[in-house]
Amino acid sequence: IQDLKTLHFIDDRQFAREWMGWRLKKPWALRRISWELQSKGIDENIIKEEIQNQAHDYDEGKVLEELAQRYLVRYGDPAVGSHSSRQLSRKAPKPLDPQKLKRRLFAYLARRGFETGAIQRVVDYL
Repeated sequence: IQDLKTLHFIDDRQFAREWMGWRLKKPWALRRISWELQSKGIDENIIKEEIQNQAHDYDEGKVLEELAQRYLVRYGDPAVGSHSSRQLSRKAPKPLDPQKLKRRLFAYLARRGFETGAIQRVVDYL
């Protein structure tokens, strides 16, 4: 294994960097990405360094709000956001009860790894 590391066939730092880039495009919360990398056996120091490198370009609050808005446009309140022609061409799902919609939105954002306090603020605001 040491030979493979020397030849850079096994490079945890490069793997972490690429994994983070891929997951941030989805987008996922940095906390969730950190958990995933830890579960894959990546050293905690490497994870912290890579998160610090990525965090300056990633506004998690803004991403959280955008995800919530997109979710509401797709599944809930037709007054939120604007509908593109692509969305109008699909059969729109029946709007959910507001309380049920909030619970589902909260769960969706929590699965993406966002902190519960931040999720609650966004859900209450919308």
